[in-house]
Amino acid sequence: MSESDTTELAVSPELIATSEVFTGITRQHGKGSRAWTLYPFAYIIIINYLIFFWCLHRFVIERRLMPWLIGPRYRDLPEAKKRTATNHLMNILWKVVALFGFFPFIMTVVLGHSMRERMPSGHVTYGDILCLDYMLFVTGFVWELVYRSRISFVTALHHLVAIFISTLAVFMMLTDRHGQEGENYLQIIFVYGFFEVFFETGPHVCMLMYTRDRGNSKKLKRSFLIIAIMSFTGTFLEQFAIFFLYAKHFKTWDWSIKILTPIIHVCFASAQIHGGRIFLSMSRKMAKEHAANTSLERGVKESEQQEPDGSKLTTTVTIIEG
Repeated sequence: MSESDTTELAVSPELIATSEVFTGITRQHGKGSRAWTLYPFAYIIIINYLIFFWCLHRFVIERRLMPWLIGPRYRDLPEAKKRTATNHLMNILWKVVALFGFFPFIMTVVLGHSMRERMPSGHVTYGDILCLDYMLFVTGFVWELVYRSRISFVTALHHLVAIFISTLAVFMMLTDRHGQEGENYLQIIFVYGFFEVFFETGPHVCMLMYTRDRGNSKKLKRSFLIIAIMSFTGTFLEQFAIFFLYAKHFKTWDWSIKILTPIIHVCFASAQIHGGRIFLSMSRKMAKEHAANTSLERGVKESEQQEPDGSKLTTTVTIIEG
């Protein structure tokens, strides 16, 4: 290799940028902070999460939890409905586990601490904990897309967009030399995750209740109505949080992110509104069933009271299966 070639390699911007990406993993950034450590290994984290999801489904949820939770009728359900119900339980579990990122979320997104800062005890940064947390969301969405036999277009669109922006955020974190652009975009993703946990876990609980207590239309109509109200409320509040962060960090992004973010937000909001409308419709359906069952029971009682000899009236009752 000639001296000119060596000089060219030494000053190559591409080599400098690549070197800073990987050597910056352990570089110190002042007292109480350091560079990211986990974002370059996002792929490895997701793969290990998927392995854990499979083992949990195969050996615990399908064999133990679902028969105990749903009852004997679980084994008689069609395979597609079994997978749907099992997936609802898995969504509940991983969203509850995702609460371990609540403290770093408050410290960074709400109180304004840098994600590069170390937590009060130990050498782990807020950003590392949040990385583990939101990779759990990505894994949950990937698992649902693969595991469920049937999935609606709206749900699939929501999950695919969520996976896309997660990969985009990791790319920004690894290529942005200053780190601020990617960190600001991650704040928006974490806000989506916050509302996903606190306002989108209830629907999974409600659908499990629907599978287990299908005949209890009185309880189901109230449950579906509460979930619909929560979904609309969460969507409404989410608009303020997202647009506040969007306006706050607008100057730090290039135009591709400035244009892409509102489009992605419309996809998420549309999916949430669609889900709320479905649960509102289910509440009305359960209300009609409850009214029909109540009217039928009242008619049976009146008929029994009109029997002159006091004998019971034999009546065939048809249960509305919807």
